[in-house]
Amino acid sequence: MIKNIGIIRMDFNSISIFLLGLIYGIIFSNELLPIGILIKVSIVFFLLSLFGFGINNVFDAEVDKLAKKSNIYSDGKISQKKGFWIHILIGVVAFLLSILWLDFSSTLMVVFWLLLFYIYSAPPIRLKQRAPFDLIINSVWLPFVFIFSFTLSESLSLVPLSLFISIFLYSCLCNISTLTRDFKADKSKKINSFAVWFGIKKTKILRTLVITALISSYIFFVCKYFLLSVLTYPVWIVGSVYIALFAILSKVRAVKKSSTKRLNNNNFNKICMIISIVLILVLIFIYHDASLIYFLNNTII
Repeated sequence: MIKNIGIIRMDFNSISIFLLGLIYGIIFSNELLPIGILIKVSIVFFLLSLFGFGINNVFDAEVDKLAKKSNIYSDGKISQKKGFWIHILIGVVAFLLSILWLDFSSTLMVVFWLLLFYIYSAPPIRLKQRAPFDLIINSVWLPFVFIFSFTLSESLSLVPLSLFISIFLYSCLCNISTLTRDFKADKSKKINSFAVWFGIKKTKILRTLVITALISSYIFFVCKYFLLSVLTYPVWIVGSVYIALFAILSKVRAVKKSSTKRLNNNNFNKICMIISIVLILVLIFIYHDASLIYFLNNTII
């Protein structure tokens, strides 16, 4: 989470994967995405994320209060009813802008996730209390984000399968870790989360298996796409640096959560965002200069 200011709640992982998809879309297509399209898609993605995370906070207010998670709803700063209508308005705006700015397939994806976010969090369906749907839905969010930004520049068929699998497994790992952490609060509130349904011991074993699969998938991706291509296409270095920093920052972030006295959460996340933004700006700058495009694609290190 980057910050909780009023109704704003965004996720470091979502923004990082969104930027990662943009980077690889540019690399594969060898063309800079028009700035107008980039801004429009970023706005729709921002609103979609606000709706998803926000509507979840609204209906999780009681559980978050029990788990001592601080946000404007669990702290009672804004009523759940008022927050509900605020986020419904945000969802409507995201839907209307997607119709105006995006193509048909992208608009369908936005509509699909608006509906899925709602039935995931809101009663009477509330899929997050119907294991294993809570884990499944959360785990496919980050792969969707990657595809959503990647396909702005390039065809879906060119998405590296091993990278897609790595993102999916990373998303699984994040959500399994969250479910494990929230196990006691969910069980006391009789919430049938995946960890409660599957059992905390088996969930921890599953987390270990996912970590093993994630490392294997990521190593395969690096070997196939980086080690075999970097000499011919130096531009891959930009993407590899981004992924390496993303993995390192994510690991540090996980360690930091168990030692909150050492680092300030907001400051840490600001650093993560600054690094992400700088990297995407560097890539845009490189591709903005046509002479450098030739240099990057024809120079052997």
